[in-house]
Amino acid sequence: SGAGSELYTLATAGNTLGLLNNYTTEGGPYGPQAVNWNVSNEGPAGTFHITSVQSGLALDGGANTQGTLLQLYTPNTSADQQWTVLPSGSGSSIVSVQSGLALDGGPNNSGTHPQMWVANGTPDQQWVIQPSGTGFSITSVQSHLVLDGGENQVGVNPQMYGTNSSVDQQWLFQ
Repeated sequence: SGAGSELYTLATAGNTLGLLNNYTTEGGPYGPQAVNWNVSNEGPAGTFHITSVQSGLALDGGANTQGTLLQLYTPNTSADQQWTVLPSGSGSSIVSVQSGLALDGGPNNSGTHPQMWVANGTPDQQWVIQPSGTGFSITSVQSHLVLDGGENQVGVNPQMYGTNSSVDQQWLFQ
């Protein structure tokens, strides 16, 4: 059935996110650290800074207006770099704390850049977040393309790209 490997994957992901640090058996499967774990699609839920494993740069909403392209920027404490991740359809939505706009895959073609858009729950705004390397991949439900940091330099707009498991496609949720 593969249940053993699935359990191992979930435990590894939970440990990576720090969700198991203070877990106790009190309260059963919904112990104090497990409440932010979205079991339905095995991804994180809560508010996070999302950073590139490759460069350490953070996903930043920039101007945080509709149509603004997502960018990589030096990590800071601004709300432009805080993202709320919640279950949505077949994946998770990734919404800017600053503006309430959702991360949207746009045309969802390889090489296009995700943008900020009014949250509408469409597959363009649904992402599957799963363990990959030392972080997590962020895959569009609509296109099955992965969020890729590309050049991984300040000001670069991440792009949608085919899955290759490179470090450019690995993200930390902190």
